[in-house]
Amino acid sequence: MKSNLGALGQYATDIQLAKTQEQKNALQRKIDSWCAIQKLYVPSLAMLRRNSDGPSEDEPQNTPLWLPSAICGKITCDRCLYSIEWDLRYAQANDALHDLRRNLQLRSHLYKSKDRFATGQRANTRALGIILRVQRYIAASAARYRVACKALLSLAKPLGKGSTWEASLLELHEDDIRGLKIGEAKLEVKDNKAIVKQGKTSVEAAVKVETSTSKYLYTTIGYKDGDNHEIKDITLAGTTTRLVFE
Repeated sequence: MKSNLGALGQYATDIQLAKTQEQKNALQRKIDSWCAIQKLYVPSLAMLRRNSDGPSEDEPQNTPLWLPSAICGKITCDRCLYSIEWDLRYAQANDALHDLRRNLQLRSHLYKSKDRFATGQRANTRALGIILRVQRYIAASAARYRVACKALLSLAKPLGKGSTWEASLLELHEDDIRGLKIGEAKLEVKDNKAIVKQGKTSVEAAVKVETSTSKYLYTTIGYKDGDNHEIKDITLAGTTTRLVFE
């Protein structure tokens, strides 16, 4: 909702404003239903919501939902609710990272395609419009990841999770949100191990090297089935090499 409102601009049409108002009304109805159900599980939350300065009904997108991560330390809450939100936020953070990587790859491809094929003002303007749309998706994914990590940080203490989870879900800085440049990372294969080096950082993984009868035209990355976004294989452009991750 916030992303759609930010994309309206100063010269939004009446149809766009009407659709946005319909979305606001639908969102407000869902929030009202959520608050009614939430009273059954956290009765003391009603007083906290009444004492807080909430937004007006014209801005339902800014209404706080008061999830367990937000009320942690303020009022008592069932530990089971903390655990449920932990699973939700952990999956949300990983999904946001996956969407962020995918959109960064898409943006890099669009820039290359524009530089190679777009000629004339009309084609360049259209290409830049598509790139700006992808940039909004990137910003939304980054914001969703940061919100999820903030909630995980709040839930880690009452659940006794420690800090091991932070090794895979690091803090996201603005400098980290960028596409991978050619030659920035190097891939080496030694003794059935793939070693990816980027600056002073290196990562190793067990792989099986397969050889095709013909050269691959593109570098592609395949993922395993499931929601863990683990890499299945990589084909290297201009070579007959295919790396299968075990």
